[in-house]
Amino acid sequence: MSHNIIISDELFSRLQARAVPLVDTIESVIARILDGDIGHKIDSTPEGYRLFDAASPPNLGHTSVLSATVDGQLLKSADTFWNNIIVAMIKVLAARGMSAKDIDATLPSNSVVGQKSGNGYKFIKEAGISIQGLDANNAWRTIFLLSTVANISVDVKFKWQNKEGVEMPGVIGAFIVPPEQRKAA
Repeated sequence: MSHNIIISDELFSRLQARAVPLVDTIESVIARILDGDIGHKIDSTPEGYRLFDAASPPNLGHTSVLSATVDGQLLKSADTFWNNIIVAMIKVLAARGMSAKDIDATLPSNSVVGQKSGNGYKFIKEAGISIQGLDANNAWRTIFLLSTVANISVDVKFKWQNKEGVEMPGVIGAFIVPPEQRKAA
């Protein structure tokens, strides 16, 4: 059995903001809302990005970083990868005078003081530390931890690949951790 309902333009716009284009129906959006959006806060920005709760991210598998701003500095397009955001944040910590030992102690991921090569490690000369590469989900956890613990603002726009089995195929998302959110975290 189906039912016809009438909703206001305002409510319809709110539903559209939560919809995955060319995938969702009004019914699927309402069902997801009633199911709690799978635990992820999703808002829509005026730019059309879906803004996600940085502390409770969706599965970021098969995402590509479109742009990233770390501590107010836009990264070059060649550096827009999840792990390069971590590198930029570590460079900020080093520039602020944090020692390699303290940076190493802050990182939840594999890192060593000094230069290490192989096994996916990358040496960050400016900080005197080597870090091991991470998948998108663990990279975001590290980025968010550094942003909250070290008071580094972060703005990342990303897109899921259009392929079977990813969390939100083709959707463009964003995480924004501005100063007021860092203090509350």
